[in-house]
Amino acid sequence: MAIKGKRKSRGSQARRRPAQAPRPQPVARRPARWYDSPAGVIVVGVVAAGAVALIVAAILRATGGSPSGPSRSALNSYTGQVASVAQILQQPVGAMQAVPTTQTDVPHLTLEARSWQQAIGQAVAAVSNASPPGVLQPINSLLTHAVSLYQGAAGSFAAVPDLPAAQRRHVLQNASQEVQDATGVFGAALALLDRQRKEAGLNPAGIAAPGSVPVPQPTVTPAPGGSGKSGSKSGASKSGASKSGKGSG
Repeated sequence: MAIKGKRKSRGSQARRRPAQAPRPQPVARRPARWYDSPAGVIVVGVVAAGAVALIVAAILRATGGSPSGPSRSALNSYTGQVASVAQILQQPVGAMQAVPTTQTDVPHLTLEARSWQQAIGQAVAAVSNASPPGVLQPINSLLTHAVSLYQGAAGSFAAVPDLPAAQRRHVLQNASQEVQDATGVFGAALALLDRQRKEAGLNPAGIAAPGSVPVPQPTVTPAPGGSGKSGSKSGASKSGASKSGKGSG
């Protein structure tokens, strides 16, 4: 029988305790590899850099050039091709530079200009067949433009005798200016070529721009016996003078 004024005790009821956290399990540590250590990383980097340097040095010895430029053998080969083009153009360009722009009576100009066109056509073929390295392609483009200007000037000179007299002087002046422009473009190509050769440790090409070498002009030789005729005439005058002197005496 329960006693009045007292409450039933709950001490008999079990209280739940919070679960304990899992205990960390010991893990066996492996010894660090040598290449994972700071010193190992440095050693690996040094070895890799040395290998790359050896490979680059071997390539440079094989090519004889710089990493970004053409080899010396390729430069020398292309320089020879450019020298051949300049040699072909020397005579026709020098002759075109010597054409007077104020003389409009030039009936012989068509025949001469045709010979210039033939020579310039050989130069055009030589530039087209050239094999420059990749970095020298801009130089070959300049040469292509230069020989194209020379070819256009020669065509203008050839057409002058068939034009009306009022147009000849203008066409002659334009053709002469075109020759000067072409020579300037050719000279710029030669300057770029010498720069590439300098970067590769080579001497300048020493190629003369077309028209810079004077074209030999034909020399007029006196007719044989010309001096003798003049001498005989002077002798006859002397003898005539002596005769007239005797007659007067």
